[in-house]
Amino acid sequence: MATCGHSMGELAEAVLMPHPTLTKAVDRLIDRALVYRGPSQGDRRRVAVFVSDRGAELLARVDGAVAEHHRLIAVAFGQERTERLMRDLESLMAALDHAELRT
Repeated sequence: MATCGHSMGELAEAVLMPHPTLTKAVDRLIDRALVYRGPSQGDRRRVAVFVSDRGAELLARVDGAVAEHHRLIAVAFGQERTERLMRDLESLMAALDHAELRT
């Protein structure tokens, strides 16, 4: 099983999801044996979410499919244009995050 877990707060921030919605999603993932809850490595009083072996296997398959999808986009759109688009999208996300901090 995985050794690095994440708190619900970390996960909520990473996936841009409200805590109650995330809790329901994590509960469904637990029901499917893809993740599990356990004590946080840094603070055993806190609960963290960990990826199970089954979840890691699914994640590896999904990562492979995503990589293939990115390869097909680069072939169709061109590697240089694809890289520029990814940089522009990352810049947009950073600008939106910065704008949120000011409001």
